Amino acid sequence: MSWIDANAQVLVYPNGTRAQMPQAPGTGQAQVNSFLTPTSLVTFGGASTAVIVIWQVLGAVHAPWKDEKAVPLVLSFLIGIIIYVVSDDQGKGWKQIVARIAVGIINCFFLAAAALGITSVTK
Repeated sequence: MSWIDANAQVLVYPNGTRAQMPQAPGTGQAQVNSFLTPTSLVTFGGASTAVIVIWQVLGAVHAPWKDEKAVPLVLSFLIGIIIYVVSDDQGKGWKQIVARIAVGIINCFFLAAAALGITSVTK
């Protein structure tokens, strides 16, 4: 995973190394892919947007799912599993695994809450 330093137009990797951003031909500007990437999916904004968009598309295809509140919950857990599998690069001890799963489950509920609208979940 890398972070973009917009001012310097370089990629900054977690280990601190830097690399020049690819330049768009003839512009002298950094070229950044704007499509959904695994890196953007693991952010809260990317994951919650994915849940909402998938829910809305499924609702458009199969009308009963449009108002079914279990759909975003299931989608949140499916996306949470994908994020866990993609980012499972830390501790392998049972304590670390249990802690990461617990945090992942809580995050899945946050994703569902974002898709459902916080006010409808807290009332």
